[in-house]
Amino acid sequence: MPSVDKKAKLLIFGLGRLGLYLLDELSPTFEVLGTRTSEKKGSSVELYSLGNPMPAFDKTISFVIWCIPPRPLYKESLVLANKYFPSEIPFIFVSSTSVYQSDGLKTEESHRDGKQNIIELEETLKSFSRPTSIIRPSGLVDNKRHPKNFFKNNSSPEGGESPVNLVHTEDVARFIGFLIKKELCGEDFNLASDTHLSKKEFYNGVREIPLQFSSKGSLQKIISSEKAKSFGFDFKYKDLLRYFNGLNA
Repeated sequence: MPSVDKKAKLLIFGLGRLGLYLLDELSPTFEVLGTRTSEKKGSSVELYSLGNPMPAFDKTISFVIWCIPPRPLYKESLVLANKYFPSEIPFIFVSSTSVYQSDGLKTEESHRDGKQNIIELEETLKSFSRPTSIIRPSGLVDNKRHPKNFFKNNSSPEGGESPVNLVHTEDVARFIGFLIKKELCGEDFNLASDTHLSKKEFYNGVREIPLQFSSKGSLQKIISSEKAKSFGFDFKYKDLLRYFNGLNA
């Protein structure tokens, strides 16, 4: 694995919401390159669309981070990138806890019975002969992606007794930075805050006008982040209800 120091270059595929948080997290320490599908914004941003050949990326990059949501031609791009970058360069892939569907406490060892398209991407990465970490965040929330704005077109959503599984976008970026700085790669991690109130309790707790939740379709699925904590990571946003109520104050 290439040495990670302050001169290291990192490549982020997908400068969307999480990607921009990653830029803020990593840029003070590393040289960070990124890709977008739209017009370039700055000399360190490369235009790239899934399925196309790799641009002339610097092959001395220390980590490649994949932050693109699942969409057509993703698998093909992973295969192209695997051929392009030397095998010692680690990949970090941002997946999703939607790979888990059934009830129960979900650890990194739990059976993945959820979205097959994402599971297929994970399996593609695991087939490569390179160090790879798979990061599975729960639903992303932050000051702009505020949960009070969820369910805008549905005043009586189902699943009211289901526990919430959410994580602040900054904590996901912080965790990826943590892995890189610690030079940890080759592990899978689930990420969720400690807040697992019922949807009814949580979402109505951050809203002025409560929703009329139905208990129909409720699942008792809880995402565990104990593995990330065991590696020494400390979540900044543990209590999301308290955090968002503080924003509303």
